[in-house]
Amino acid sequence: MAVAETGEEILARAQELAPRLRERSEEIERLRRLPEDVVAMMRDAGVFRMGFGRDRGGPEMTSEQQTRVVEALAHGDASAGWCAMIGMSPRRQWDVLSAGGTMEDLTPHERAALPLSRLHAFRTARSIVTRLYDLVQTASIYRPSPLDRWLRDTTTMCRHVVAQDRILQTAGAYLLGGAPAFPLALGITR
Repeated sequence: MAVAETGEEILARAQELAPRLRERSEEIERLRRLPEDVVAMMRDAGVFRMGFGRDRGGPEMTSEQQTRVVEALAHGDASAGWCAMIGMSPRRQWDVLSAGGTMEDLTPHERAALPLSRLHAFRTARSIVTRLYDLVQTASIYRPSPLDRWLRDTTTMCRHVVAQDRILQTAGAYLLGGAPAFPLALGITR
């Protein structure tokens, strides 16, 4: 398989992977990690290069395009989508840091963008799964279904430090000129 060069190619390959990931979801759940061949399929599809600029051998995809790839993978398996999401990075941050700059070289809005977008993505995913659980009603309790795993996974994601209220409070304080309560979330180390 040739290397995917464009964002459109990577998205198409991610969409092609979704059914294969769905077939492997029980195995992924049992292992509690992505099997090596699944990681290789995602790598071959270009998923782990999607956040890189052309100067780094990537397709220079926007955050919106990257999110579509993550969504396509998550349709197959939520864990695969999660692993792809971890590699997402706003282009400007990558440019500044790879050129030898520091987080100090980013504007307050640029520093707050990534933690806030992750917080929003995690909470939105949990909200959607919770709503699905409610819509399925009693069947969600008495029949085996992927909803159980999705509910557990999205709830777990929202317990992660990057999805806590203090991220929102920290970003808000920082953007309003105050002292952030959890500065490390914004890359502030001193």
